[in-house]
Amino acid sequence: MWTGVTLLLTLALIGMASLVAVLSRGRQRAVGLGAALFAVGCLMPLWQRPSDSTGTSGRLLDSIRPWLPPMARSTDPANRRVLEILDRPIPMPFPDETPLSNVLAYIRQATATPTDRGLQVYVDPIGMQEAERSLNSTVQIDLDNIPLKKTLKLSLDQLGLAYEVKDGYLSINCAESMDLHVDPQDPFQIVGHCLLALVAAGIGAMAGPIAAGSRREQETRVST
Repeated sequence: MWTGVTLLLTLALIGMASLVAVLSRGRQRAVGLGAALFAVGCLMPLWQRPSDSTGTSGRLLDSIRPWLPPMARSTDPANRRVLEILDRPIPMPFPDETPLSNVLAYIRQATATPTDRGLQVYVDPIGMQEAERSLNSTVQIDLDNIPLKKTLKLSLDQLGLAYEVKDGYLSINCAESMDLHVDPQDPFQIVGHCLLALVAAGIGAMAGPIAAGSRREQETRVST
């Protein structure tokens, strides 16, 4: 609830800044325009496709996440389940070259419980064609006591593939076709980007009049 309230308030402030930019003139217009543009720029990652890797702002927020009170990594219960599975330390005993299909079957079995079928994985056939790979392509990895999200990423990196969490399952695709942005369902990322947007709005409000003043000076020099 608080995540939604924070996002709505941030969007409302951006809307007010945009109205000021449209309805005002002079310095007030520059203030509103600068605040709106800077804030929107910080919120853009929330509407772009997620993956395991994140952009600069996402990495910045993730770096301070351990120092703050714990917060669920997704607003979707189905996705939270997948993320919790990915956080588990699952052994990956594949010192020899092993087909990807065998590795994925092992992961599903290793994450299954009496009440859970385990991690559901979808391999995009078009993405596999783009990466020029197949389920018979082999990987090598022999690690223990490491979160599955790390070992799976290391395995897929060998084949030029990547994964993303969506709708309660794991989707594997060609790494080059996947944008590297933050997860728009991660409450921590949503609130963090809202705070970054508010800070950026303040900076933009100060930078707008300065930029407008410099432009007017250039126009005056050209006209004279």
